[in-house]
Amino acid sequence: MTEILKKIFANGFFKMHAGALLFLFSTLIIYFFFINTFGTVPMWAVTEWNLAITLALVSSPLVLIIYFIVCLGYGFKSWQYVVKQLSIANNEFLFYSTTSFRKYIQFKSWFLVQFKIFLPLWIYTIFATVIGLIYGYYLLPICIVLFLAFLNAFIAYSYIQRINSLVHKRATTVAGSLTKKWAKPFFILFTYLVLDKMKLTFLITKIVSYLFIICISLFFTETAKEFSIGTLTIIILITAHAIIIYKEYGFNERFLYFSHNFPYSKIKMFLGPCLNYLVLLFPEILWLVTTQRFDHSSRIILLGLSILLLYRSIMYAIGNNMKRFLFWIFLIFNVLFLGFLYALTWYSVPIILIISYLIFSRNYSNEHLSD
Repeated sequence: MTEILKKIFANGFFKMHAGALLFLFSTLIIYFFFINTFGTVPMWAVTEWNLAITLALVSSPLVLIIYFIVCLGYGFKSWQYVVKQLSIANNEFLFYSTTSFRKYIQFKSWFLVQFKIFLPLWIYTIFATVIGLIYGYYLLPICIVLFLAFLNAFIAYSYIQRINSLVHKRATTVAGSLTKKWAKPFFILFTYLVLDKMKLTFLITKIVSYLFIICISLFFTETAKEFSIGTLTIIILITAHAIIIYKEYGFNERFLYFSHNFPYSKIKMFLGPCLNYLVLLFPEILWLVTTQRFDHSSRIILLGLSILLLYRSIMYAIGNNMKRFLFWIFLIFNVLFLGFLYALTWYSVPIILIISYLIFSRNYSNEHLSD
């Protein structure tokens, strides 16, 4: 375990900060061996001049405090790096593997990992301690070693606390805070994602939808049939919501792929998302209900749902491929528009539903498309 942790965190830390560390310590080494002094300095005093910083460290409390601050900054930087690496998906196995060891074994491993990260500090600290003892300074050198050992142990202990604790993420968004106690049925989970993480996309889609509604209302004359206006409007509105279907497919295949093992029939998995669509399309449905007769609005809503199901089924056939999806959206929209011109759109609803289900049923279990 220790070797694995060293490779992941200590080696990774040095790779990321190699330039800065090389510059810092090469500068110190050059200073020690190649410093020039003003005037003539006796040979016996040259060594003391070269070790001026180190001697100040082991003899001056002020310089010692500055060194402690440097160590704290270095330690915080290393802690920040390790914590960030622990949050990476590739390192999640550590939460289940390293925690199987006893705490003292974990502490020993993390202490050695942090010791390796602190290796530049340890080398300089040991060097300063030896120099201090040679020149008769005892108290401050011991304080330096004890402080660095304590800092090393404290940071190692913080790693153990973090990796042995489950991460509880609090709802920080307004939508998350308002809905965290609501029931969350399986077929409406994507709606919660939209309200929490996709608010901007959802808002832009609604703005585009209502712009279409306003334009169609202005362009059509008063003599146009209400059902025709509603039919054309729903075709355009559903096309405007195609991005939502694309995002929903990605969400389902990435986070809810385990649902393929649920004891749900294919027809239930096919029709289940309609609950999502009814919620997401609520503003448009409200407009239809208030501007159309009930029989007209219900037929138009059914047409819209059938088109959404067709778009969703196509996603299962082509996978998470935006270019191909846009091609099919363009093709279907033109076919539906031709059907609208010849007053065939309503009669195509059963055909759309049948085709949608056949595509969905044939491609629902395509594992390779989840990538």
